[in-house]
Parts: sequence; C-alpha cells; structure tokens
Amino acid sequence: MAKRAKRAAAPSNGLDVEVMDGFVERIEDLDAEGRKMHAEYMAERKGLNNDKREVYKRAKDAGIPPEVLRITIETRALDRRADALPDRLDSENRFLFDDFMARWDSIRNGKGDPGPGVLVKAIKAEPIGRPEETEAREPEKEDA
Repeated sequence: MAKRAKRAAAPSNGLDVEVMDGFVERIEDLDAEGRKMHAEYMAERKGLNNDKREVYKRAKDAGIPPEVLRITIETRALDRRADALPDRLDSENRFLFDDFMARWDSIRNGKGDPGPGVLVKAIKAEPIGRPEETEAREPEKEDA
C-alpha cells in the first residue's frame, strides 16, 4: 500500500492512479460476472443438447437417418439467412439483385438462357476498370 501512495504522489503524466484503480476493479468485477453467467449458460445449454440428442435418437428409431435430419435443419437455416441478405441492399442494388436472381433461377430450373437482363446491360454500358484498360487495344501483329 505504501508503494501505491508513493507512486500516486510522484509526478505523473496526469493519470490519477486511484481513479484508474476504480475502473480496473469495475472491469474485473464485470469480467467475473460474465464468467459466472457463461457457466450458468453452459449448464443450461448442456440440458438442451441432451434434449436434442434424445430427439435425434427418436427420429432414428422412427426410420429417419440422422444425417438427413441434420442436413435438412442446416439447409433450412441457410435458406433463412440467404433470404435475409438482400434486405441489406439499397433500392437500386436490390433491383439489380432481384433481376439477376430471377434470371439465375430461370437458368437453374432448366428454362434456358433468359437473355441479357438489367445487370448485363448495366455492365455493358459502363466498362469496369481504369480508362486505359477499357480502351480498344490494337490487335497484335502476327509474325509471318
């Protein structure tokens, strides 16, 4: 304790050690509380995992392969995430995305080439890259 008082009395760079100690103790208390909450959560999660294991066992007993059940659940979760992604786009980009996806779905569903859409037209209208890269280049001469 004497060292702390001596250090606080010494010339400093404006840092009040006692004030800092208060912040350090508060952060340490919050960390301890967080560890306690995490331990409680993990105990509760263990119970949920046991319940889930039991549901998988019942499904297997009913003739549903566990791997098929897992892949179905994972696919549905991915679908929900994918459905939410376009909501992050502004209206102009959402329009382009929706146009592209409609055309992509048409191709994927075997309905052939739907032709150029808004996105393709936009790409053709505005070249991408530096101006010197998009200018027409002279064809190289072949040596005869």
